[in-house]
Amino acid sequence: MEVITVDSEVYQLFKERLDRIEKYIERAANMEHSIGTALLMTTRDVMETLQVSQSTLFRWRRDGKIQTIIMSSGELRFKFEEIYTALRCCQIRVQGCSKETTIKRMDEFKNATITRNIRELTKE
Repeated sequence: MEVITVDSEVYQLFKERLDRIEKYIERAANMEHSIGTALLMTTRDVMETLQVSQSTLFRWRRDGKIQTIIMSSGELRFKFEEIYTALRCCQIRVQGCSKETTIKRMDEFKNATITRNIRELTKE
């Protein structure tokens, strides 16, 4: 059995590969954060994802629990990250649904949106 030393070629190769893996993980984490920050949801997206009514969304907005962005077209959008954080911090709750389930639904929405956008980009 060969002993691997800090100066050996095998060690250097191993270290280089670990460094590449670390950089990949950092890029992936940064990309996911960026996507979550930039992702906007329509009223329908939020209603379907969390299975809540339009009046629940209105109440959350009225009570200052979530904010909306008014697009130039006049349509309302919700920041994914803001709703996600409000759910995690229990600022908003979905009646009859656990926090873990609502977080999972939000993650599924984000993943589906990313997948759909990647498919659209690769078609071009």
